[in-house]
Amino acid sequence: MMRRRSILGILVVVLMLFSTIAPSISSASFINKKSRHSLNLFKFFSEKNRGFFPRFNFLRDIFSRFSKNTNRGNSNRNDGNGNYPKGTLDGDNASLPAWGPGYYWKYDMVFGFVLKGVAEMKNGHVKNMKAEVVKVENGNYYLQLTSDGIEGKLTVKDMVSATLKGSFGGKAVIDKRTLGMKKFEFDISGTLGGFKLDVEFSMDIDRGVLNFLEFPLEKGKTWDINCHAVYNAKVVLGAFRYSKTDKGDFNDNMRCVDFKKINDYKSFVVSGELGNPSEICYSPEVGFLTKVNEVLPNWGGLEAIFKLDLLETNYMGRKNNPPEKPTVSGPDKGKTGNSYTFIAKSTDPDGDKIKYVFDWGDLQTTETDYVNSGEEVKKSHYWKYPGLYEVTVRAVDIMGAESILSDPIYINIEGKEIKETRNVTVVVHKIKALDSIESVLQLGADWSYKVYFYDGEKWLTRTHDCPSQHNTVTIDKKYRFQVTTGNPKIKIKVWERDKTLKIPFKGILLDYNDLADISGHVGGGKDNDISDERGAIYNGIYNLAKHSMKEKVSDDNDYVKEKDGYIITSGDFPPDSSTKKDENDAMVWLKITDDYDPEVKITKPASGNYYYTGEYIEFDAKIKGSIPPYKWKWIFGDGNFSYEKSTTYRYSQPGDYFVKVVVEDGAGKTIESDPIIVHVFRNTPPWRPERPSGPTLVKVGKEYTYTTMAIDPDTVPYVQKIQYGWDWNDDNIVDEWTGFYTSGVQCSVTHVWESTGTKKIKVKARDEFGLESDWSDYLPVVVPYIKEKYSPTAVAESNKNRITKDNSVVTFISEKSHDNDENGKEIKWIRWDFDGDGKWDTGSVITNHWIRFRGNERITKDLSYVFNNEGNGHVSSLSSHGQQHVKSKTYYAKLEVKDDEGDTDIDYVQMTIIYSSYEDKKPTAVAKVWPAKITRDHAILYFDSSKSRDNDQNGKEITKIRWDFDGDGKWDTGIWMNDHWIPFRDNKNISVDLSHLYNNHVTSCASSNQNSMRSKTYYAKLEVKDDEGSTDTGYARITIYY
Repeated sequence: MMRRRSILGILVVVLMLFSTIAPSISSASFINKKSRHSLNLFKFFSEKNRGFFPRFNFLRDIFSRFSKNTNRGNSNRNDGNGNYPKGTLDGDNASLPAWGPGYYWKYDMVFGFVLKGVAEMKNGHVKNMKAEVVKVENGNYYLQLTSDGIEGKLTVKDMVSATLKGSFGGKAVIDKRTLGMKKFEFDISGTLGGFKLDVEFSMDIDRGVLNFLEFPLEKGKTWDINCHAVYNAKVVLGAFRYSKTDKGDFNDNMRCVDFKKINDYKSFVVSGELGNPSEICYSPEVGFLTKVNEVLPNWGGLEAIFKLDLLETNYMGRKNNPPEKPTVSGPDKGKTGNSYTFIAKSTDPDGDKIKYVFDWGDLQTTETDYVNSGEEVKKSHYWKYPGLYEVTVRAVDIMGAESILSDPIYINIEGKEIKETRNVTVVVHKIKALDSIESVLQLGADWSYKVYFYDGEKWLTRTHDCPSQHNTVTIDKKYRFQVTTGNPKIKIKVWERDKTLKIPFKGILLDYNDLADISGHVGGGKDNDISDERGAIYNGIYNLAKHSMKEKVSDDNDYVKEKDGYIITSGDFPPDSSTKKDENDAMVWLKITDDYDPEVKITKPASGNYYYTGEYIEFDAKIKGSIPPYKWKWIFGDGNFSYEKSTTYRYSQPGDYFVKVVVEDGAGKTIESDPIIVHVFRNTPPWRPERPSGPTLVKVGKEYTYTTMAIDPDTVPYVQKIQYGWDWNDDNIVDEWTGFYTSGVQCSVTHVWESTGTKKIKVKARDEFGLESDWSDYLPVVVPYIKEKYSPTAVAESNKNRITKDNSVVTFISEKSHDNDENGKEIKWIRWDFDGDGKWDTGSVITNHWIRFRGNERITKDLSYVFNNEGNGHVSSLSSHGQQHVKSKTYYAKLEVKDDEGDTDIDYVQMTIIYSSYEDKKPTAVAKVWPAKITRDHAILYFDSSKSRDNDQNGKEITKIRWDFDGDGKWDTGIWMNDHWIPFRDNKNISVDLSHLYNNHVTSCASSNQNSMRSKTYYAKLEVKDDEGSTDTGYARITIYY
């Protein structure tokens, strides 16, 4: 019996509780009125057969006494036809807000009551109660009510003390023209005192509206609430069930009493007559209530309290003013690579927080965090390249309103460039929704995007909010980046903006935007979250060399399509291919261009320059419009290469060479220069210098002067200078090189002898490019000595070193042999082995083949006998075995000398026997000319016969040549007595001035109407002759430009 009474007691209090809070959930102005009227629910307790036990009869008196006040008010203000009440307009006012699907308001709700002597509830709490607009139609807003639960503690006299805990939710219908209540319902499911509790409550306004607010709203305005409602209540507590339907009029007098800042928002304060205090706070910034504070006075022993506080909302309806134009200050000069600090400041008329966007004038920007209005910020930046840079700042408040740009200041940056860069321009052309990322009841999506760009050294970002609410929006916003890589990376993140949410008192902004999927990478977008998600963010790699995105799909490079000059990326593209799945898919059109246009140009040497073989030529090139690093390759045109940017090279053969350089740059592209032509003429060594002149009898330690002279035969393209190398000790090694002398000018040097004896000094010449002449004849120099004895020196020579059947007579020479004693004597005896058979061929056996030196310095010998097995008995063993199968063979003729003291010395001379005969072959004439054209400004041509050759096996070369330079059929070289032949060796390159071809009296090659002709071609003629008298003819084509 007691348990049943406890349940009934709790049930009564539950009905009181929810008759108190029910109107509070939908409108604060309804708290007091509905609390009174809802007590009519409990009149059934005073009637018959309602199940009340005698101990609860006290409730009957209370309810009947309290219900006498339920109909007081201004009922005469209700016209009875459901017409909406009218208000007055006086001064500043708040207009009627417009709501849309998705707008919501979240509150913290506290309630309680005391029924003296019967029951009380303290600390009743509905956590995070959220009212969200889910539909707008037929002139009404439809709200969904949710929460994180309801709880509180109930006490009924001394019988029951129980905790209420459960879920809370509901619905409401609000009139769109007045924000007045038209329908309200809620349900609770939980436990109370250990019993399962379910409560359902609904209220329908069937006449008028419950208009606790009236628009336009202004301070001092008054209006009446005058409406009629029908409500239903159903309670299930444990095994007990209760339901009730009732109706009644609701009347109150309302007044807007103040306009002040409530919970960080400027709000109108509305008060009714029935509450004390009665505060209903409405802010046009949030479009609904910011705070409610209602206390029901002591009516029939019942006191009730109801409070609401706004926690957050995504509705921001106030007018927003942009920040003032910022000021900016900082240094006016600096150096590359150093960081410099700048200060900016602005104020916001609405007191909003501000962020600053610095534009550094070098395509770079920096954004600060949000700071308080009027607070200074500092930001630092460095510049890579020298120049005069403009620095400006823009202020942006927390609502997104932007100031105008600050007045610019300038900084002059000095220094060297750090790296070469190229410009890449990214244009975000269009964004299109593919899935329903925004509610169909909205006008369209509010797009924002962020571009991430890696320039080879760092990531840069650019962010933009698209202003228009359209599922498809054309932006065409352009961004330019400087890159130091040939493969910059790009990422694009797109999201749909929802309203910004503000937590009162804390000033914290919460972002509930939706992430769009614009990438073909597997994955999708997200609702209420825009944190990075690889599957939603486009990733790409741009290739400067191809001026397009890389084709190969990878983790860093998504699949794209190209159409009409645009790069298209989409969340529906493969491999994701989510066309049948809603992943917030969207499509983005991009256009990416660059100024990458590499060019390499040879700067050294100039095209057409002339050089000698062996001459070092400097090669250098310059590249522009490209990206480092570079790989260089010089192609010299003769099969050789170099891999340095700046290099030197020398040609070994004469000719016209086309040279180019090929560069592979940091973008992976191969760039090739235009070729240049280099003209290389054969460099011949200087002629053998004259025999040195100077003293031949000298003393140790004394300085003596010696002279010589040589000529360099080269005259084209210029005459080279000569230096001289002196050999002072006859070891065939240069002991001393002089400086350079003009060709043909006498060279003079000094020398000090440090030892006694007979010296052989000789000299050679060397040109500027290292070609050396043969040694000169030597000059013997005697440095006397006392009581010293030296062996003589044998010097074996011959007038030829080749022996053939047709040319077998050889002169053997010993005249340079000498005695080294200081007694002034000379060589006395000599003997020769001419054919290298090991037997002496001079004198007789009696004299042991010695003959006198004087008178036999030159001995002529016919060696034809070496070609047969019989002869004068002196057949060389070198030619006695199978000589018919040998083309040639070498041996050494031997000379031995003896001085007057009987001392001897031996020397050898190399000889070659040519056994096989050869065919007299015709020579080859090769005629070249450069340049191969004649103009009035340039009529000097260079005729080259150096590549002509003798084809015989005798080792000889061309001996004579003659030229017809102007094509008139007459020889132009030499004299008529020699039939115009000139020596080949000294005339391989000949320069000729052919300007006479422009005169009227010219050769027959120039036609009589040459002035009417633009050009004419003829052939210069070359004829060559070898030592056997055989000839050949060659031609070189020449064009005359008139």
